[in-house]
Amino acid sequence: MSNIMEKRLMSLYKETIEDGNWYNGSLEDINYYNLIFKAGTDNNLKTWGDYNACAYKYIFNDKESILIIICLPINSAKESSTSKNVAERIMEIIKNSENCFTTLDYNTSVEVKKDKFIYITLIKEIKQWVERH
Repeated sequence: MSNIMEKRLMSLYKETIEDGNWYNGSLEDINYYNLIFKAGTDNNLKTWGDYNACAYKYIFNDKESILIIICLPINSAKESSTSKNVAERIMEIIKNSENCFTTLDYNTSVEVKKDKFIYITLIKEIKQWVERH
């Protein structure tokens, strides 16, 4: 799965560089549900099994970057809903992201109980990655 997810992340990253929308809000006040919904409305939402993902151009630390949001349900039909399985899924996504981009400029995960989802936020500076590839 890791190679598939890495390819999907790379594809999403490149598509966003070329033709992505901007997110101008704060990282502390992200309304994840609205961003996922907007991506779906704009036909920019990717579905990978249980995961949904979208990306936006974003200014992070005064540098053009790509903000990727990966949304996964707290209770997966494919796995039990124990905390360990959720944590393993989050760590797998982070590992695949780091394999794909070597380093990330920012990553966090937030559980939004009312949405019944965990949102993983990844940021990768554009110039930094493009110069190496």
